[in-house]
Amino acid sequence: MNHYSITLSEVLLFVLSAEMHETYMNIMLADLVNRAQEILTAFHLHPKTTATTVDWTLQLARSCYSRAMQMLTRKEHGWHFSATNTKPEQIHDFRIEDMAEKMRTVTPDLWEMVHFLLSGKDSMDTDTEMELDSREPDLEERQYWESEGMEDVWVGPDEVAAEVQQEEKDQKAVQKKRESREVLTTIIGLVTTTGYLEIPDKGPTRRQLPS
Repeated sequence: MNHYSITLSEVLLFVLSAEMHETYMNIMLADLVNRAQEILTAFHLHPKTTATTVDWTLQLARSCYSRAMQMLTRKEHGWHFSATNTKPEQIHDFRIEDMAEKMRTVTPDLWEMVHFLLSGKDSMDTDTEMELDSREPDLEERQYWESEGMEDVWVGPDEVAAEVQQEEKDQKAVQKKRESREVLTTIIGLVTTTGYLEIPDKGPTRRQLPS
């Protein structure tokens, strides 16, 4: 490349931005695409490009989440409301679960980011978040109680399976609702600084809720 006064960055930018028609160019592009995460990680880890990579990532994230916030305030998503037109029965008909599910559907990335910031968990997968430990009891411990004639002291998982499953189900339901409310409350607080929300119509009468 030095012979032709071409830099590595120029080659990369050309391969990524130009329309490829030659087979060898398509091969180069495919290789970059397949190793994109490795390349970005290398930029992040290199001491001379760490700061630049972090700044670029934060700017991109801010832009993405800002667009998500703006999307939630659009009237077509049906979450605009006015305090001056609110009636008691309209508040009674409001379900926070409906609002949470709508927000999670419209802006899933924003929802998961707020959830992570509040809970420190990477995912909203409630099927695995509260998985109970179902491992078999330690063999030595079981043998000890049996040798003492107190085998009934230890209750194996099979004997309490129904109770454990019900407790797990109840805990998941409570945890999911609690996390949804926390995320929803946080997002509403952010969104209401940029616009207003409206409860979606469920019939001929508009249902509205004040912020």
